[in-house]
Amino acid sequence: MLNDFDVKGCTRTCSDSGVELKPGEVCYSVLKLEGLDTVRVDYSAAHWEQPSEEKLAETLGWWRFRMPTGDDEPKLAPNEVLLSLFVELAEKRSQESFRYVLGLLLVRRRVLRLEETRENEGREVLVLTSSGRGEEYHLKVALPHPQEADALQEKIDELLYAG
Repeated sequence: MLNDFDVKGCTRTCSDSGVELKPGEVCYSVLKLEGLDTVRVDYSAAHWEQPSEEKLAETLGWWRFRMPTGDDEPKLAPNEVLLSLFVELAEKRSQESFRYVLGLLLVRRRVLRLEETRENEGREVLVLTSSGRGEEYHLKVALPHPQEADALQEKIDELLYAG
């Protein structure tokens, strides 16, 4: 059974320096577990350090983002386009980590629904369904290596906000 995490929004303050994060500024957020709570911690780019090996155990994830400006109106890629790309990537082993992150994004956006997890050839596989297409998809769990996290983040950003 999967758990939903209650994640708070951006604090708009660098937790390291206490300085307000300005509109348009590049920032980083870390999601970590503290006891049974999920905690989001925000950093300015100047105070950002990727979690060390010892802190990775308590880190759920981290990402780079730009603080929104008042006139920002992001136009996100349509869900159907993202789902089509997800389907196309199914046979591309070199894109497993990217497809995994994209699949989780589609679950988060409620385009796909997690039905169950299975073991296949020693690997965990998520069984996802699409109510819109009425199809079942199998997604191999492919956790990205910390070294590829920034590149994957940029790729997802380009995909989501292109055009």
